[in-house]
Amino acid sequence: MYRRRQFAKSAKAADEELYKRSVAIVEAAQGKMSPALIPVLSATVRIYHIAGKLPDAENVLLRAISIRIAASGPQTAEFAGDYVMLARLYSAQSKFSQAAGVYGWALEILEKRTGRGRRRQTKEKLGGLGRRQRVR
Repeated sequence: MYRRRQFAKSAKAADEELYKRSVAIVEAAQGKMSPALIPVLSATVRIYHIAGKLPDAENVLLRAISIRIAASGPQTAEFAGDYVMLARLYSAQSKFSQAAGVYGWALEILEKRTGRGRRRQTKEKLGGLGRRQRVR
């Protein structure tokens, strides 16, 4: 059991280093605000999240969101997923008021896509938010 945990820790550290190098390569080739960075940054967020480095994951995700805003504006469908992930990171860090606000942004975007009549289903897609709050 101990060996598995040690292997998992070293694999996470190796993954983290690999993604840091990947970010550096894409930045050098295409610039620090290139949309090509978004998939690499998203993967880095997952690595940090799994490793329990929630503040690091939050910072990287905020960077990915800022790149997406610069590239396509603030209300595209991709933002809903980014905002849900950010809200989950906030919740995991007990930043509940921030999480609620970000879930609200995701809800607005999803409602524009699905229509306001499907509010309950949309909230349930946001990690059970529909069960924790009374639907308006």
